[in-house]
Parts: sequence; structure tokens; C-alpha cells
Amino acid sequence: MLEEGLSKWILAFGSNRAGNLDALNYPDSLLNLKMPDGRTINMAEIDIARDRERELPRYVEFRRRLQNPSASYITEFSEITPVVEIQELLYDLYDGDINKVDLMVGLMAEGHRPAGYGFSSTTFSLFLLFASRR
Repeated sequence: MLEEGLSKWILAFGSNRAGNLDALNYPDSLLNLKMPDGRTINMAEIDIARDRERELPRYVEFRRRLQNPSASYITEFSEITPVVEIQELLYDLYDGDINKVDLMVGLMAEGHRPAGYGFSSTTFSLFLLFASRR
């Protein structure tokens, strides 16, 4: 930023496409965030811990509460994402129990995305629902 100037930096934010919000796209800088006191924290862990503290429902339960008819049929990790690497990670992280998948993790792992959008179909549906109520 110092080399190019503030105006070019701001222009880049307005003209460059943001990355997808997905399971394997969490910034490394936030996974190992250095605090002024010298501690290193993982913001992904903090996000999940806060969701649990707030008692947000887990992914499958959240989709069921949205009255998504297909949510009650989610029994395999492959139904969340077609990406085998992510399926295996989820299986290992949640001891094979699909009902334990955290909401944010499930939303980020969803493999079904509307064309041209960087977030999952469930998140997109929520976006449309809330945007129409403004």
C-alpha cells in the first residue's frame, strides 16, 4: 500500500472479485493471527466456539428448521459437498456424525452454489429472504 498509494489500494477492493466463501478458503493470516500481546489465535476456532456459545443449531438441524425438505434426508457427507477431500475432513472432524457438523462449517462446505456467487445455496436463500424484507 505504501508503494502504490491509497487510491490504487481502494480501487483494488472495488474492482477485484472476492474469493469464494468455502471450507478451504479461510485466510492463513486469520488462522495464525498475532495479537499485540504476543499470543497467536485462530479466528476460525473462535468463530465456531462463539456459534456454539450462542447455541446456534448445527448444520443439518438449521436446514431442517428452514423447512428445507431435502435437509431431513442429509445422511452422508457427500450430500453436503461433492469434494471428497472436504467429505473426508468433515468425517474425521465430526467422528462420522453428520448431525454434529457446525453451522458455519456446513455452510462453507456446501458444494451447491448459484452461478456467479461466492457462497452456498443455503446462504444465498437467506440472503434473498432478508434482502426482500428490507
